[in-house]
Amino acid sequence: MDDDGGYLPYNVDDLSLRCSEDDAEYVATSQVAVGLAVIWTGLVPLFYLALLCGSRRAIQRRRPTLLSRSTSFLWTDYHSNYWWWELAETLRRLAVTSYILVVGARQAGFAQIRALAALFISTTFLMLQLMIRPYKRQVDDVLNGLFSLVLIVWFNATIVINGCLISPAFCSAFGHKAGETPDELFSVFVSFLAVIVLASLVLICYITATATDGMVVLKERGTNAEPPLTLRRRHSWHVFLSHIWASGQDQVAVLKRQLQLVLPGVEVFLDVDDLHDIGALEQYVSESAVVLIFLSRGYFGSRNCMREVRAMCEMQKPVILLHEADESKGGLPFQQAVDECPSEYRPCLFDGRAPIPWTRIKEFQRFTLLLVAEQILAHSPHYMLTEKAAKREVSRLHGAIASVRVYFPDMEEVKDLVLRRHVTLYASRANPGALAAANELRDGGLSSHHHGHQHDPARQGGGTSTLRVTEEPLDWDSAVAEVRANARRMQKGSSSCFVLYLSKQTFVGEAGEILAAEVRAARRAGASLLLLHENDGERGSAPFVHFFSSTPSDLVDDGIYKQLAVAMLPGRHRDVSLVLALKSLGASRAETRRLSLSAIRNSAQYAVEMVSCATKSWRAPSKGGGRGVKDSGIHLESGTGEIMNLDT
Repeated sequence: MDDDGGYLPYNVDDLSLRCSEDDAEYVATSQVAVGLAVIWTGLVPLFYLALLCGSRRAIQRRRPTLLSRSTSFLWTDYHSNYWWWELAETLRRLAVTSYILVVGARQAGFAQIRALAALFISTTFLMLQLMIRPYKRQVDDVLNGLFSLVLIVWFNATIVINGCLISPAFCSAFGHKAGETPDELFSVFVSFLAVIVLASLVLICYITATATDGMVVLKERGTNAEPPLTLRRRHSWHVFLSHIWASGQDQVAVLKRQLQLVLPGVEVFLDVDDLHDIGALEQYVSESAVVLIFLSRGYFGSRNCMREVRAMCEMQKPVILLHEADESKGGLPFQQAVDECPSEYRPCLFDGRAPIPWTRIKEFQRFTLLLVAEQILAHSPHYMLTEKAAKREVSRLHGAIASVRVYFPDMEEVKDLVLRRHVTLYASRANPGALAAANELRDGGLSSHHHGHQHDPARQGGGTSTLRVTEEPLDWDSAVAEVRANARRMQKGSSSCFVLYLSKQTFVGEAGEILAAEVRAARRAGASLLLLHENDGERGSAPFVHFFSSTPSDLVDDGIYKQLAVAMLPGRHRDVSLVLALKSLGASRAETRRLSLSAIRNSAQYAVEMVSCATKSWRAPSKGGGRGVKDSGIHLESGTGEIMNLDT
């Protein structure tokens, strides 16, 4: 207090500093504070604006420059059309924490106006975000919307409490008596806020677990965000689709549409959409980052296709080989395609490069799209480590760079699957290749697709350790009776399955007669069959139509092939085949559900604890005899009718 009995103001953070214009230290400190405030609230947004405007074209055209790469922290989380959203977010935060505090800062009656202004800004911003959804990740949109909703509830609470302090008549409308502090009213708002947070957390968990309907876009491993698509300045398309009309036009049209769905923003050259001058084919190839060749019947006999091949080889373009193997759909064996290619172009197209199969089965087609997308991304500027490394990679023509890994959020992998019962797989000695295929299932594909690792049961994919493989003949009548008994008792128990491996050697010769007799016995007993159709030429593949003539007619007439066979494709598609085979045995993806329930349970516990702690805080008696509003971090000054500090 001063000599006249009045109060002297001091700085809250430094009580030795008196807040008076007569104090030189206070004046100097104030000037520094004002300067820093001007820099943060004025110059920083202008700096962000200059950086983003300078990068705008590079961001929208996906052609990175040094400036756009350096400023990626400002725009990489948003869709390219909303490159400005981080600046808008910054201005919103500054508006509700800085700009509106200047309004009536030294006048007692402006607290309500500031709260109303903050409410208007937060509500407007939430509506804008809900309309445009600027974030690449759906969960980010949800979280940001939740944050805005919490702010809206908080500012509403501030307005109501300020109104109660200013006008007792206003407060009485909420059931409070004149002269009482609005502690209970405040507790209602905080409780409502806790309920909103809990409901929002549950909603986020649900969205994360179930938002997999329709065509899901690819995500980048590690970041779980959509992979950035970039182009060099000299390129106009990410990929050029080279094909022959007679046998490949329909397939590449589907490929383009599907790529645009799973990889939003990809620029794909397709002649029916983008060809304006047939004489400029070489120019179109030059302006494409990658060339995809769709290998189908007659490709190397087309004059225009050979022009494209000549151009891509002379320009050393990265090449993706997509192979149509179904001869009924215009396909041909891969080796035949290699033989038809002129010898001078074979090293350019085929050396060190495996073809990607084109199939019409949904799961395999999506994986094909994933592999194509990996190679497109691998040769985009964002994923090239250096220009020298890029040229070296292109010159080797090895396809995708190993560091580029994308995935579908809803795509199941062997390691994700769990078998809830023990299954015995019977592989007949009279069925060549059946034992190897059954062991491949049991081992989760490690033996053939995880090179460099010795077999280790602990490394087996998700529940595949519950699989047992045997070549010893089974008593199918007893096995089926046990399964049926367990079903009546509603017990999982164990089951047995006959693995029928379909290749060129199936149902051939004396071994084929033995195999047919075993299949008849198993079917008479009602045993389940697992049909595995080999599609790898090196393992003796044959078209499925072949088995209608090689299989004994009584088995065909009995409907042995009414059951869908699992296609066992080569290469990385083999993992998809294993997933489909395991799911046909009853495996399911249970881990995601457990994680989601666990997340919901933890969120609920957190919300309950938060409400409990808040309730204790409200009901704890304060030194002034109130109910603890001051203790909760909200300081009320009834003399001015303002909420001066909101620390909670």
